Amino acid sequence: MSLLTTRRWVIALSALAVVVVAAAALGVSDFASVQASNRYNQQRDRLRADLRAAEAQGYTTEDIAPITSGLRAIEGQKEPALLATSPQFYNQRADQVERLDGQLRVRQKQVLAQAQADATQQAGEARTGVERDRSLGAAEADLSPLQQRLDQVSKAQGAARSLTEYRNANKQAQALLTEVTALGTAQQAENDAVAQAAEQLKAQNGGNADAVKKAGNDALSSGRNDASVAAYMNKSRPFKGFDALNKLYSKLESYGQRQGSGDPNQSAQGSAGAQILAGQIHASLLAGFPAKAIIISYAGQHLWAYEGSKVVQDTLVTTGRPQLPTDLGPMKVLKKDAPWKMHSPWPKGSPWWYPDTTVQMVVWFTNTGEGMHDADWANCCWGPGSQYTGNASHGCIHLPYNAESFIFNWAQVGIPVVVYQGDGSPVAQQLAKISTDDQGNPLSGPKGA
Repeated sequence: MSLLTTRRWVIALSALAVVVVAAAALGVSDFASVQASNRYNQQRDRLRADLRAAEAQGYTTEDIAPITSGLRAIEGQKEPALLATSPQFYNQRADQVERLDGQLRVRQKQVLAQAQADATQQAGEARTGVERDRSLGAAEADLSPLQQRLDQVSKAQGAARSLTEYRNANKQAQALLTEVTALGTAQQAENDAVAQAAEQLKAQNGGNADAVKKAGNDALSSGRNDASVAAYMNKSRPFKGFDALNKLYSKLESYGQRQGSGDPNQSAQGSAGAQILAGQIHASLLAGFPAKAIIISYAGQHLWAYEGSKVVQDTLVTTGRPQLPTDLGPMKVLKKDAPWKMHSPWPKGSPWWYPDTTVQMVVWFTNTGEGMHDADWANCCWGPGSQYTGNASHGCIHLPYNAESFIFNWAQVGIPVVVYQGDGSPVAQQLAKISTDDQGNPLSGPKGA
């Protein structure tokens, strides 16, 4: 073999060696790159799974935003052009993702701790707000449901373990706090209005404490009577706005208690508050009336006929005498007759016997002979005290002829007839006087028929 040929073989073998070494190096580099890439993909998949689990546990997009934005940044990194640097690139990415996974766990603990703190703070503020509202004089009818909800919030907060549970407790507390704050704001505005009205009331009465107290007592009686009418009507069918009216009545009684204060300013505020609440109760009563209704005050010996909130008939009347009082209750017009011969259900010789008497018109409201009718023999006496005279009825209600004529032609069968005590006593006492059901069946014996 010549020297030239030998050189050529040496060069060829050297080149081949270089190729083999390069190929081997390339193979090693590719294997390392694949391993590093696999490690990165595993870390990324683990992080994504942890993110999904966090979302399932109630963590929001905002809660985990630092982690998800960090992952997007890593995924957006440009891969190297040289294969030799790939293993380092993927390993660095894997390390970054692994650190993000650790940061996710830290973030979850921080968010959970914050949710716990928020729920505790909101519940505490709601509790403070309820006590503030109570100190401002808010009605117990308003405070009681808020206190019940506060107890429920506290219970939910104590039982909470997960982020969702803490946030639900916090959400309930926030809603409660909103209502508590609104109640306090409204109560403060009412207190300011009452204080101003009290000063005006004292000025109107020359500072006379007795006159101020009388004005308050009159308002208290009026408000009690109106609330009693609503309570009577609510016995037979749901009265529109009754719950709201009942809350107003509760506040009315609280102002009534303040009227007896030895402090002239407190007493004046009690009277002024009673006037304001009595006006609100009256407005609420009118707003809840049906299309037509007849309201009769036994103590006041007075009848009002309403079309909605409008009075269309207003007249003094005479009810049954004390021994044979007109029944009280939420009744209705059962039928009408014109004319009608009144026949005594009591035998001759009884102190309650009366001869057959014809009336021109009668509107019946019980099944045992109680109705509204004219009484030409009683044309001299109507109104308070007339029930104690010899012209008083045996249970019916006497109306002046013109008023009876209007009622007879205006009232349809079925419209409410409410005969209530009307003596200014508390609602519970007036309800206790009811002596008939809403179908016109008195608990007492027959009267007037």
